[in-house]
Amino acid sequence: SRIANVADFAFQNCFSLSEICLQAVKTFGKRSFEQCGLVKICNEKCASLPNDVFHFCRQLQSLDFQLLKDLNFQTVKHCCGLWHLRMPSLKSLKEQRDYVDNLRVSDDSSQTLKSSFRVAEFQTRQYKIQKRQNLNFQNFAVENSVLYCKTLPKIAFQHLKGVVLAQSTCIPENAFA
Repeated sequence: SRIANVADFAFQNCFSLSEICLQAVKTFGKRSFEQCGLVKICNEKCASLPNDVFHFCRQLQSLDFQLLKDLNFQTVKHCCGLWHLRMPSLKSLKEQRDYVDNLRVSDDSSQTLKSSFRVAEFQTRQYKIQKRQNLNFQNFAVENSVLYCKTLPKIAFQHLKGVVLAQSTCIPENAFA
């Protein structure tokens, strides 16, 4: 795209927006994707995001930002469907105590994520996982955590040790592979 800036509330309430590739955008407006539906966003130029750009994007599926340096948890707060983050330049995450639902980092993300993602708490609804040891949740280093999840991918708990799982009614196949 030739768009350089996305205005405030630009795609607000675009429930059916499925994929948008904004390669030249350097700035995103506040709440520019507020309450969007299934969204995949690719961007090569943006270095920072407003804290509320994806406000209540409950089915946000993918973020691919090549130059993003840091990420505030307020940016993806309440994004229940976010499964894929690819941010090779990501150096830090802010506001780490905020809640992000069902968040998973892709295998091709920057190695810095493994040390940057210090998650105090995640919450959704039906799962409760309590820490007994230092746990790795996919690429996350989970500390002092209580996790509440409504849905989980098949390999969500791969390589976990010392996990207590309670209130689990729909654990996926091979969850503990």
